[in-house]
Amino acid sequence: MTVKSFDQVPGPRGAARLPLVGAAFLFKPFTKNVTARPDLLAINLHKQYGNIVRIELPFGTTVFLKDPKDMLTVMEKEGRTPERPNFPLIMTYLKSRNVKTLATLKGEDWRRLRMKAQPSFLRPGSADPYLPAIEKVADDLGNYVEKYGHEDFRDVIFLYILECLFQFCFHRRLGALTATGLKENNLTATKVKELVTTLAKLPILPLYKLWRTKEYRIIESSMDHLLQISSVEVQRVIKSLRDEECRESDGPHLIERLLAHSGMTEQEAVMTMSDFFFGGSDTTSKNLAMIFYHLAKNPDQQKLLHQELASVAADGNITSEVLDKMEFLKACVKESMRLTYPLAPGPSRILQEDLVLSGYHVPKGTMATLCNVAYLHDPDFVKTPLEYVPQRWLRDKDRQKNETIPTVCFLPFGIGGRMCLGKRFAELIIYLSLIKVLQKYEMTLQAESLGAEIVYEIFPTINKPLKINFIPRSST
Repeated sequence: MTVKSFDQVPGPRGAARLPLVGAAFLFKPFTKNVTARPDLLAINLHKQYGNIVRIELPFGTTVFLKDPKDMLTVMEKEGRTPERPNFPLIMTYLKSRNVKTLATLKGEDWRRLRMKAQPSFLRPGSADPYLPAIEKVADDLGNYVEKYGHEDFRDVIFLYILECLFQFCFHRRLGALTATGLKENNLTATKVKELVTTLAKLPILPLYKLWRTKEYRIIESSMDHLLQISSVEVQRVIKSLRDEECRESDGPHLIERLLAHSGMTEQEAVMTMSDFFFGGSDTTSKNLAMIFYHLAKNPDQQKLLHQELASVAADGNITSEVLDKMEFLKACVKESMRLTYPLAPGPSRILQEDLVLSGYHVPKGTMATLCNVAYLHDPDFVKTPLEYVPQRWLRDKDRQKNETIPTVCFLPFGIGGRMCLGKRFAELIIYLSLIKVLQKYEMTLQAESLGAEIVYEIFPTINKPLKINFIPRSST
């Protein structure tokens, strides 16, 4: 087979090929695409140009890939120290503060810190010791819903996620799920909200590289606070661990695991906790909100999930063994993430070597994006792709999958060396919230949320308030 040159890779040409600014020509008014729908951009580009598409993004020259064989090639060749793009504005801020985190480090420096952190986060069962503490937070969510569930439920979920992350990271409650929540002007919660809201609305052109724009100043203030609070909280936990009389003995300490068993320095622990707290807040919050949205919108599937909960967790005792048995619960979560992909269009890698993809030579240094969403929404590969059908993830009586979707085409938490460190913790947070709320309430969408459209504010959400009717279930 003759390998074609990189210049021959199909894709938009003309002004769309200009470095840095070319991405602006992929959207309105130059095309029908909108910046709030990166999933549809990928789908439309692949429909027009095929399995491989070359475009220019602010990150650099990029190829979108839809063929599972190409996706697998990229992941198999990611190398010992894989690289992926990060928010350029966040990178600019961290470099200005000389902060070294897993987000900013590269090469062997990145690998050394990653290897220290990984066992405490990704080893099977690593989140299990934290289940009792997070279950208490989920119980509080169920009680909070009773009084405040009529509000935009995304705000309620955001408070729940912050509460869980504070418990994980710093071994104490933040107090967000109180009667006042954010109304109490909790500075940490407010700063996180400011940060993620600003990042979601950044203009395409990176003007902050020329001067300290309004957006940059907001993010600078928010990040300064988060780094400071991480440092204060880590120091508090370390002091408690050293002082036997004051030791906070109830439950496991993630920081203790990092310091005692991984060889991390205190500064590395601060940076890791800051990464974990910031990285998990908006991602998990928005994706959990979408799961509740899909279940409220699909009462038949919600009923089946409640039946599983009533069967497997009839006594209300939630353990890791009980969670292992909840196949439909996990299918409901997967299906929501398939339908509204967590980070559209999919994970990316900066190529460490020249590769041949779809018959084209793609040089080292090019960013390759695995357009999972284009595959997952294509009726040629996935049955009824625009419908919420959790059953597609289940196995039949012979343990055969009802529907086969290649692993490399469904990577909501990433894959390989750059897989999301918080995967197991996020899953635990999600599962417990669904269990506790659905055990107590039946859900339907309020009229205000009917007809909502999916949009991306970095992560998926809807363009209307998420208003849910929570109908108490009979105790009999």
